[in-house]
Amino acid sequence: MKYLLFLLVILGSYYGYQRYAEDSLREGNSREEIRSKYYDHRSEYKNLRKLDSVEAHSKFLEKNPQSDWTDSVIYYRDRAALNEAKIIATVEAFEEFIRKYPDSDWIDQAVNLKNRAALL
Repeated sequence: MKYLLFLLVILGSYYGYQRYAEDSLREGNSREEIRSKYYDHRSEYKNLRKLDSVEAHSKFLEKNPQSDWTDSVIYYRDRAALNEAKIIATVEAFEEFIRKYPDSDWIDQAVNLKNRAALL
């Protein structure tokens, strides 16, 4: 199972790079520029995962809106924001999360937590 997961990660990285490379070549970038930018984004993404902060994830998204890592960064930014709301644990904190991130994968959990906070 561990080897299958490793293989999936390798294949996902390869196909992500290929897609990124094809788009960038059409824009007139050299292969070296493409490779450098892709791996810079990947390295920055790995560092973001260690930080797990809304601010760091938001900065990445502002700086790299077309990155292959954008969807994943949004997912973890939203998770970090929900964790911050959980620490505050008030109806207002959860409402703010819902207002800021209405399309979040975490929205159902935020609504449930807001409803529980309202009962307390």
